[in-house]
Amino acid sequence: VDPTPTPTAPDPAPPPPPPQQPEANANPDAPSGADAKRDAELSARAAGYIDAFTNSEGALTRDGKRVVFVSTRDGIPQLYIADAGKPQAAPTRLLTTTERVTSVYPTKDGKAVLFRSDKGADEHWSIFRVGLDGKGLIELTAGERLNRDGFVVPDGAPDKLFFSARKMAESRSTVYVASAVKAEPAKALY
Repeated sequence: VDPTPTPTAPDPAPPPPPPQQPEANANPDAPSGADAKRDAELSARAAGYIDAFTNSEGALTRDGKRVVFVSTRDGIPQLYIADAGKPQAAPTRLLTTTERVTSVYPTKDGKAVLFRSDKGADEHWSIFRVGLDGKGLIELTAGERLNRDGFVVPDGAPDKLFFSARKMAESRSTVYVASAVKAEPAKALY
């Protein structure tokens, strides 16, 4: 017998682990890892632009104590009122509507504001009146669906408003007069 030990074969190396399968993702388009981190950083930087809104068409009430304006802070142009003496105070939304508004005009008596609104952005503008407390909404130009332009309320006749309008299919405009206080049919002037 040979006293020298016989070399034994080394144990075979364990097989390499199988390649890792990516985890199932309920949203395959969602970024992961570095992409998710980058998206979060960019979102934080862009938030100031995305969350921005505009205030426009500001008009002081006749007593100069409040300002009525249109703001997109809720996504679409809406009617707001604020205390002119407290510019840092939050304004109050006058109406709860899903329709856009424009053409703000505080009435001479200091009790209401007139404005235009359409339905579903159809540009069939109608003229409305609402109290400065947000109550008593009246559609002054209900009836015929017209593309009404901005309106004028003369200081010498604060109960009347004048506007031009047309049907969408017409190329000519007509000048109308209507009540600035109550709903009644507008009268064609020219």
